[in-house]
Amino acid sequence: MIENNECSRFNHIKKSSGFCTKSSQLVCNSCVTKSHPNHNLIDPEEVDSSLKNTHIKRFNEKKEEYISMKKQIKDHFVKLHDELHFKEVSLMKELDSNYNDMEDIFNINIQSIEELDRELKSNSPNFNDKQLLSPELYNLNIKLNNLILENTKNIISKELLNAGYFFV
Repeated sequence: MIENNECSRFNHIKKSSGFCTKSSQLVCNSCVTKSHPNHNLIDPEEVDSSLKNTHIKRFNEKKEEYISMKKQIKDHFVKLHDELHFKEVSLMKELDSNYNDMEDIFNINIQSIEELDRELKSNSPNFNDKQLLSPELYNLNIKLNNLILENTKNIISKELLNAGYFFV
Protein backbone atom coordinates (compact mmCIF):
# COMPACT_ATOMS: atom_id res chain seq x y z
CA MET A 1 0.00 0.00 0.00
CA ILE A 2 1.29 3.48 -0.86
CA GLU A 3 1.07 5.97 2.01
CA ASN A 4 1.56 9.27 0.18
CA ASN A 5 -1.19 9.23 -2.41
CA GLU A 6 -0.12 12.32 -4.34
CA CYS A 7 1.13 12.58 -7.89
CA SER A 8 4.91 12.35 -7.98
CA ARG A 9 5.38 14.13 -11.30
CA PHE A 10 6.05 17.89 -11.66
CA ASN A 11 5.33 18.47 -7.96
CA HIS A 12 1.60 18.17 -8.50
CA ILE A 13 -0.40 18.34 -5.36
CA LYS A 14 -3.22 16.49 -7.02
CA LYS A 15 -4.42 13.19 -5.71
CA SER A 16 -3.04 10.36 -7.78
CA SER A 17 -5.50 8.39 -9.80
CA GLY A 18 -3.29 5.41 -10.47
CA PHE A 19 0.11 3.80 -10.47
CA CYS A 20 1.92 3.50 -13.80
CA THR A 21 3.47 0.03 -13.92
CA LYS A 22 5.76 0.95 -16.83
CA SER A 23 7.47 3.91 -15.08
CA SER A 24 6.70 2.82 -11.49
CA GLN A 25 5.20 6.20 -10.54
CA LEU A 26 2.03 7.52 -8.98
CA VAL A 27 0.22 9.66 -11.55
CA CYS A 28 -2.75 12.02 -11.59
CA ASN A 29 -5.31 12.31 -14.38
CA SER A 30 -3.43 15.12 -16.15
CA CYS A 31 -0.16 13.13 -16.11
CA VAL A 32 -1.89 10.05 -17.50
CA THR A 33 -2.98 11.84 -20.65
CA LYS A 34 0.26 13.82 -21.14
CA SER A 35 3.13 11.59 -20.01
CA HIS A 36 1.69 8.09 -19.68
CA PRO A 37 -0.61 7.48 -22.64
CA ASN A 38 -1.30 3.79 -23.28
CA HIS A 39 0.59 2.78 -20.13
CA ASN A 40 -0.85 0.20 -17.80
CA LEU A 41 -2.34 1.82 -14.68
CA ILE A 42 -3.43 0.07 -11.52
CA ASP A 43 -5.18 1.27 -8.40
CA PRO A 44 -2.61 2.59 -5.88
CA GLU A 45 -4.10 0.22 -3.29
CA GLU A 46 -3.17 -2.77 -5.48
CA VAL A 47 0.49 -1.82 -6.04
CA ASP A 48 1.87 -4.14 -3.35
CA SER A 49 0.00 -7.21 -4.53
CA SER A 50 0.63 -6.42 -8.21
CA LEU A 51 4.38 -6.00 -7.70
CA LYS A 52 4.53 -9.15 -5.57
CA ASN A 53 2.65 -11.11 -8.21
CA THR A 54 4.93 -9.80 -10.94
CA HIS A 55 7.99 -10.66 -8.88
CA ILE A 56 6.66 -14.16 -8.10
CA LYS A 57 5.88 -14.71 -11.80
CA ARG A 58 9.42 -13.68 -12.83
CA PHE A 59 10.94 -15.88 -10.14
CA ASN A 60 8.86 -18.87 -11.27
CA GLU A 61 9.98 -18.30 -14.87
CA LYS A 62 13.62 -18.29 -13.73
CA LYS A 63 12.98 -21.38 -11.64
CA GLU A 64 11.61 -23.19 -14.71
CA GLU A 65 14.68 -22.09 -16.69
CA TYR A 66 16.91 -23.38 -13.89
CA ILE A 67 15.14 -26.76 -13.78
CA SER A 68 15.30 -27.04 -17.57
CA MET A 69 19.03 -26.24 -17.62
CA LYS A 70 19.72 -28.79 -14.88
CA LYS A 71 17.87 -31.42 -16.90
CA GLN A 72 19.81 -30.53 -20.06
CA ILE A 73 23.12 -30.81 -18.21
CA LYS A 74 22.11 -34.11 -16.60
CA ASP A 75 20.92 -35.54 -19.95
CA HIS A 76 24.12 -34.41 -21.67
CA PHE A 77 26.35 -36.09 -19.11
CA VAL A 78 24.28 -39.28 -19.10
CA LYS A 79 24.77 -39.39 -22.88
CA LEU A 80 28.52 -38.75 -22.50
CA HIS A 81 28.75 -41.45 -19.84
CA ASP A 82 26.97 -43.93 -22.13
CA GLU A 83 29.30 -43.07 -25.02
CA LEU A 84 32.36 -43.43 -22.78
CA HIS A 85 31.13 -46.76 -21.43
CA PHE A 86 30.56 -48.04 -24.98
CA LYS A 87 34.06 -46.87 -25.97
CA GLU A 88 35.55 -48.50 -22.86
CA VAL A 89 33.89 -51.84 -23.65
CA SER A 90 35.04 -51.63 -27.27
CA LEU A 91 38.65 -50.86 -26.33
CA MET A 92 38.69 -53.58 -23.67
CA LYS A 93 37.45 -56.16 -26.21
CA GLU A 94 40.15 -55.12 -28.65
CA LEU A 95 42.81 -55.26 -25.95
CA ASP A 96 41.57 -58.68 -24.75
CA SER A 97 41.61 -60.02 -28.31
CA ASN A 98 45.17 -58.84 -28.89
CA TYR A 99 46.24 -60.20 -25.51
CA ASN A 100 44.73 -63.59 -26.39
CA ASP A 101 46.70 -63.58 -29.65
CA MET A 102 49.89 -62.84 -27.71
CA GLU A 103 49.07 -65.55 -25.20
CA ASP A 104 48.61 -68.08 -28.02
CA ILE A 105 51.99 -67.15 -29.46
CA PHE A 106 53.52 -67.35 -25.99
CA ASN A 107 52.12 -70.87 -25.53
CA ILE A 108 53.45 -71.93 -28.93
CA ASN A 109 56.88 -70.62 -27.93
CA ILE A 110 56.75 -72.47 -24.61
CA GLN A 111 55.81 -75.69 -26.42
CA SER A 112 58.66 -75.20 -28.89
CA ILE A 113 61.12 -74.62 -26.05
CA GLU A 114 59.88 -77.72 -24.22
CA GLU A 115 60.10 -79.78 -27.41
CA LEU A 116 63.61 -78.50 -28.01
CA ASP A 117 64.54 -79.35 -24.43
CA ARG A 118 63.17 -82.91 -24.77
CA GLU A 119 65.09 -83.45 -27.97
CA LEU A 120 68.26 -82.11 -26.39
CA LYS A 121 67.89 -84.52 -23.49
CA SER A 122 67.06 -87.46 -25.74
CA ASN A 123 70.00 -86.86 -28.08
CA SER A 124 67.71 -87.36 -31.00
CA PRO A 125 69.23 -87.58 -34.50
CA ASN A 126 66.61 -85.07 -35.73
CA PHE A 127 67.87 -82.52 -33.27
CA ASN A 128 70.29 -80.83 -35.69
CA ASP A 129 67.48 -80.16 -38.17
CA LYS A 130 65.17 -78.71 -35.53
CA GLN A 131 67.88 -76.83 -33.71
CA LEU A 132 67.95 -74.18 -36.41
CA LEU A 133 64.21 -74.11 -36.84
CA SER A 134 63.14 -73.72 -33.19
CA PRO A 135 65.20 -70.62 -32.27
CA GLU A 136 64.19 -68.95 -35.54
CA LEU A 137 60.54 -69.71 -34.86
CA TYR A 138 60.95 -68.48 -31.30
CA ASN A 139 62.55 -65.21 -32.44
CA LEU A 140 59.84 -64.68 -35.04
CA ASN A 141 57.17 -65.27 -32.42
CA ILE A 142 58.84 -62.79 -30.05
CA LYS A 143 58.89 -60.18 -32.83
CA LEU A 144 55.25 -60.92 -33.63
CA ASN A 145 54.32 -60.58 -29.94
CA ASN A 146 56.12 -57.23 -29.75
CA LEU A 147 54.40 -56.01 -32.91
CA ILE A 148 50.97 -57.03 -31.60
CA LEU A 149 51.64 -55.34 -28.27
CA GLU A 150 52.94 -52.14 -29.89
CA ASN A 151 50.09 -52.07 -32.41
CA THR A 152 47.53 -52.51 -29.62
CA LYS A 153 49.14 -49.73 -27.59
CA ASN A 154 49.11 -47.39 -30.60
CA ILE A 155 45.49 -48.12 -31.48
CA ILE A 156 44.25 -47.63 -27.92
CA SER A 157 46.35 -44.49 -27.40
CA LYS A 158 45.06 -43.02 -30.66
CA GLU A 159 41.45 -43.82 -29.69
CA LEU A 160 41.85 -42.16 -26.29
CA LEU A 161 43.54 -39.10 -27.80
CA ASN A 162 40.78 -38.78 -30.41
CA ALA A 163 38.22 -38.94 -27.61
CA GLY A 164 39.97 -36.01 -25.93
CA TYR A 165 41.75 -37.92 -23.18
CA PHE A 166 45.46 -38.08 -22.48
CA PHE A 167 46.96 -41.55 -22.25
CA VAL A 168 50.58 -42.43 -21.81
